[in-house]
Amino acid sequence: MIETVLGKFTTHYKKAMVRAYGLSLANKKKEIGMEELFWSLLGEKGSLGSEALIKAGVKVGLETDAGETMGAEEWEKILNAKNNIGLNGRAKKIVVDSAAVAAKYQHGYIGTEHLLYSLIKANDEEINKILKQYRVEPKNLLKNLEIVLGSTAKFSEMTGAVGALKEKMKQAEKNTHQRQELLLDFFGTDLTSQLAQKNITPVIGRAEEIKRVIQILSRRAKNNPILLGEPGVGKTAIVEGLAKKIMLGEVPEVLLDKKIYALDMPLMVAGTSYRGEFEARLKQVVDEAKSNPEIILFIDEIHNIVGAGSAAGTMDAANILKPALARGEIRCIGATTFDDYKKHIEPDSALTRRLQKVSVGEPTIEQAIAIIKGIKTVYEKHHLVRIKDEAVEEAVKLSARYITDQFLPDKAIDLIDEAASKKRVERPSRGNFQKVNQLKKELGDLAKAKNKLVREEKYPEAIRLKTKEFEIINKIYQLESEEIKNKIESDPKIMAENQLTGEDIRQLIAEATKIDIPDSKKMIAGMAKLEENLKTKIIGQNEAIGEIVNALKRSAAGLTGDQRPLGSFIFAGPSGVGKTYAAKILAETMNPKNDGLIRLDMSEYGEKFNASKIIGAPAGYVGYDEGGVLTEKVKRNPYAVILLDEIEKAHADIFNLWLSVLEDGQLSDSHGRTINFKNTVIIMTTNIGLKRKGEKKQLGFGSGEKGTEQNNFKDSLEEFLRPEFLNRVDKIVIFNDLKEKDLEKITIMGLNEINGKLADRQLKVAWDNKVIKKLLKKCLERGEGARVVREILQLEIENPLADKIIKGDFNKSRVIKIKVKNNRIALT
Repeated sequence: MIETVLGKFTTHYKKAMVRAYGLSLANKKKEIGMEELFWSLLGEKGSLGSEALIKAGVKVGLETDAGETMGAEEWEKILNAKNNIGLNGRAKKIVVDSAAVAAKYQHGYIGTEHLLYSLIKANDEEINKILKQYRVEPKNLLKNLEIVLGSTAKFSEMTGAVGALKEKMKQAEKNTHQRQELLLDFFGTDLTSQLAQKNITPVIGRAEEIKRVIQILSRRAKNNPILLGEPGVGKTAIVEGLAKKIMLGEVPEVLLDKKIYALDMPLMVAGTSYRGEFEARLKQVVDEAKSNPEIILFIDEIHNIVGAGSAAGTMDAANILKPALARGEIRCIGATTFDDYKKHIEPDSALTRRLQKVSVGEPTIEQAIAIIKGIKTVYEKHHLVRIKDEAVEEAVKLSARYITDQFLPDKAIDLIDEAASKKRVERPSRGNFQKVNQLKKELGDLAKAKNKLVREEKYPEAIRLKTKEFEIINKIYQLESEEIKNKIESDPKIMAENQLTGEDIRQLIAEATKIDIPDSKKMIAGMAKLEENLKTKIIGQNEAIGEIVNALKRSAAGLTGDQRPLGSFIFAGPSGVGKTYAAKILAETMNPKNDGLIRLDMSEYGEKFNASKIIGAPAGYVGYDEGGVLTEKVKRNPYAVILLDEIEKAHADIFNLWLSVLEDGQLSDSHGRTINFKNTVIIMTTNIGLKRKGEKKQLGFGSGEKGTEQNNFKDSLEEFLRPEFLNRVDKIVIFNDLKEKDLEKITIMGLNEINGKLADRQLKVAWDNKVIKKLLKKCLERGEGARVVREILQLEIENPLADKIIKGDFNKSRVIKIKVKNNRIALT
């Protein structure tokens, strides 16, 4: 008989008893008492007893640590050892009572939940004192345990006592009808209760969606709406808004008495280690919703019910819910994203036809501004910061422009929240905050001392320090009480001194994106500065630079399409005039804080199948998981300058990919994800139309055919590229041949760059006009534009200069002079 009873104890129960034994040894007690049983139960993670205590508010701490290192095999040693620590009289009664509780509920096992129920039911002074420290009411804990025990009462069907169990369950339903009504309070939250509504942010601007949900809920059958939308658009908020309307009585008569329960699916699955345990819980929730027509279930992330709780020979949550949903016996609201709906719910056609879709779109900029203005007081009270309307407007507009991987209003709310948090962090502490911080420091020091005592196995002293911890925690709680907090929040001086402005939002986005976000005044000055910087670094192309800056000005002023890239250009002209260099300088000037250039060598895309390299390989092919060369880079750096170098070498079909980019500012990769290009500048370079093959190219002097040259490039582009592609490009920029004076400036710039490299060595090179003329003559003889200047400087200056530096061959002044001797360049 004894062996039969011992076989009924669960592994968690046995481990808890081992832990209680270890705790008694650590505290040098002769017997295992009620307190040791309590702390050992709390420390048995994953058990129903521990989960019930943690959910009630009891925290795992020092008292649960003792005995942690003992394994389950110690149980047998404890039972068989002589003169071992045993249970005292009260603890023995608790163990016996736990077996009686299991028998009462017709359970085929004795678990930690039965032990905890017996422990609390005993009304022990020590246990009540511990619960009081954590502000846990024993009566409420007992009610919750009764719910858990009742929800698992069907498990003994697996032991064979089917008839007797059904009879017991019928009797239990009659006697404990009120108790069963609290099951959803344990596994869910009543959103229509005043307590829940206190923590819910007001819902603004979703009247149409709420109206549609009300219409579906009022249907006779298939009255189960499912909210579909991108993450952060406000799906959950719509349900919370409906709950508030029900609470205030602002709904049709058919919904006036309804309650919306948000079901906590992870909590329902937690602790269900035995087959059929999860199904029993969920079935009881469904039965409860059936017997109480006023209950509406809300399952957030409803796609998770497909497969939830399933194991070999069992059903998942979706199959348990489907019959009740189809017959209209329960009402259920779901919420999920389009992707998760397609992946998890659409394949199950039986589940799909029971749910009525309600699309929740991203709000417009105006709607998002109205939403955030309606909820900003919540964030003002939390951060003690006055949020100005200009900050709200900037947060919405700038997040819509610069944060492309999230959705309104969530991304704008995130900006407001973080910017206000930054303001609060920067504000010096005052009043009670300093006292609280001091107490928290003391609490930290106390915890270190306590842990040291535990390591030294001085448990009685450690427990005394634990008592002091409770005292300090109580003081902190008093200082942070609602009365004091409300008094501080109402202080107008704090709010007046701390205001969140549009500039704060711009700074935050600049930090996150590593690009400058100027206001309208700074934008005008910035454009003027951009043109000046480009003309300083790009020689001989003032006209081309003017056209580039004008196009960017139109974009900055909002005169181009909202979704198009900031600018799209074709740089056409002879080789070596600065087309690629201009793209690099533009990237450095526009995005000085990050690597702002994405370069694609279009000679690598000469075949039709190379298009997959840009957007990623199709499903089933090698490299599918790696993504596209371009799409992945733009996803990581959406503010880049994209350079398509030498487009005439690419296959004609490659350009089809760019049509949607140039027109709509977006491109779908092989995974179906939409990549946003609206913050990029797209530059394509080409020398198509250059009809000088086999001829020595002139550098611009004496040709006098500028207009003809430009027409030649444009005509050739029209022959090579289709009209629908060319019409989407903002500007075709023709780069001129470099003149002699332009090459002279580039040569001087190259020499200055050499001086810049030598600055760390405290060296310098000096030259005269003859050197410039000699270098220029060599460049003109080669006739290859600006690119040849770098080669000539390397050959004539840098190579001999490197020899001198390595040998240490320079004078005290550390100035190396470049001169022309015997018609050759020499360094002295």
